[in-house]
Amino acid sequence: MGSRPFFMPRPPQLHALPGMGADHRMFPAPWDTLPGFIAHDWPRHQGEASLPELADRVVDEFGVQPGDGIVGASLGGMVGCEIARRVPLRHLILIGSAEHPTEVRAPLRMVHPIAAITPFRPLVRLAARIPARLTEGFGASEPSFIRAMCSAVFTWRGCPVQMPTPLRIHGRSDWIIRPPPNADLLLSGGHFISITHARDCVEFIRPLLSGQER
Repeated sequence: MGSRPFFMPRPPQLHALPGMGADHRMFPAPWDTLPGFIAHDWPRHQGEASLPELADRVVDEFGVQPGDGIVGASLGGMVGCEIARRVPLRHLILIGSAEHPTEVRAPLRMVHPIAAITPFRPLVRLAARIPARLTEGFGASEPSFIRAMCSAVFTWRGCPVQMPTPLRIHGRSDWIIRPPPNADLLLSGGHFISITHARDCVEFIRPLLSGQER
């Protein structure tokens, strides 16, 4: 009898999901020093119109497995919450993200139908109040993806209540998502702290990945 093939399980991966319309550049060095870290671009849009649909696509495209982790910035964190409904994650880390659409600041909730038809880069600069050089990774997604996700965020049902509480890192001056009162780490920046405060985020997260208590 021939021997059956033996497959070694791969080490856990830490999948990083960017914000809406952004790409892997939301996670500059030293993010890549975290064990198993992979910064993803969004898959090409194939008509996904909700966060659950996008979560299904991400799990399939990127091979998210039980025991992996998700680091999600902005939209990426919300999609991470949806992935946690489907896959038992070891870590779920939200960077300037939300557990429910009510955490998005009121002005953005009121203008989101307009945002769906507005060029994305000027909207980001206005809402985030950051220099244009920090938005170089934006505008990477198709307009159809951005339009669909602008609506999808506000019809999302939020993180599952039975899920373990995610780690949350926020900027005090975030003009898009309100920092929650129970944030695990508050930094001095705005919405794009995964870029502007990359080292602070990484140094805070690293002990968690190694099983150390903070």
